[in-house]
Amino acid sequence: MIERAASGGRCVVLDFAPPSQAGIALFNDMQCRVDIVNFPQALASLKQASSAEDLIDRIGQAMPHDPAHRPNVVLCWDFLNYLPRNVISVVMDQVALLCAPEAQVHALMAYTSTEMPAQPCRYTPAGRDAVQIRPKPEQMRESPRMAPKELERCLPRYAIDRVMMLRNGFQEYILRVAEREPISTS
Repeated sequence: MIERAASGGRCVVLDFAPPSQAGIALFNDMQCRVDIVNFPQALASLKQASSAEDLIDRIGQAMPHDPAHRPNVVLCWDFLNYLPRNVISVVMDQVALLCAPEAQVHALMAYTSTEMPAQPCRYTPAGRDAVQIRPKPEQMRESPRMAPKELERCLPRYAIDRVMMLRNGFQEYILRVAEREPISTS
């Protein structure tokens, strides 16, 4: 995904992780703009939403929105595991509407492991092919264990381009925004 971004000319990255020097340095060698969401901070606000409309408003406040700079790479890391399935759908629908056509999305979804860290981990790029995970989790919670077909149902605007099972029981997904038009509710 990084290689595709590097070879595609100007790139806009939407990173759900808190800002880090290593994360920004990864994209320094490319013609790239990096927008940071800081999802751990936004998570508390999203969980307090009182309705679907309130949730969409809160997502809009958390996400950068510049029509001249639509993301073509989105790094979700493991943050989607900490949202209820219906909230994942709403968040990712809004992300799709912000993205450039055919944007790629990276996500780590708990699958075979029955437990996962109680809080989202901090993923720090260590070059183009490696990631450091911090902190090492001390507290654990039940894992949502989302299967690929279930993820597809949660994300109707996306196509799964690649799935890889990781040693820690998570599946690494590369998704592609396949539909950007509003989904009809009638």
